[in-house]
Amino acid sequence: MSKHEVELLQQEVKHLRELLRLDELSGLGNLRALKEDLKSMREATLGVLFLDIDHFKEVNEEHGHLAASGVLTQLGAMLSAISASRGYSSYRYGGDEFVVLVKESDLDSLNKVGSQLCELISRRIFSVDGHNGHQRIGITVSIGCQLKRQRDSAQKILSEADKAMYEAKRKSRNVALSYSA
Repeated sequence: MSKHEVELLQQEVKHLRELLRLDELSGLGNLRALKEDLKSMREATLGVLFLDIDHFKEVNEEHGHLAASGVLTQLGAMLSAISASRGYSSYRYGGDEFVVLVKESDLDSLNKVGSQLCELISRRIFSVDGHNGHQRIGITVSIGCQLKRQRDSAQKILSEADKAMYEAKRKSRNVALSYSA
């Protein structure tokens, strides 16, 4: 094998590894990437925001799966742009759930970031094609906020952030809350 062929093969392997970490629909990191990144991050404290789209099943039923997929794609692009401008990392956890990692050291600051995301997303109108042609859809999200300490496993912090997100849904939706056992 020539040196050039080896370089091409190495480039292809690198590209395939990148694809393994990417969610195709949202363009964000996928669950694999999230878990790997949580394990490798060495910050003393890391903020985890667990987002879930409120009443997303109704978006699917009212506007169709293509429209709902369009919302997920556009929300992914929105989270990617916000993350790039603020130094965050965004991932699609699965379905209509997303995770954003932020470098915040206290819950008050993290809750403020979560509340800002709730507000930005609730103001956004998503233009998508659905059952009845081109449609404009508004959504809200509920966000669970948790701090990851160095000793916390990826599983533990995601579980706690998920509990906080469900608490936000129980409380009112379109809100960011932290969970306390």
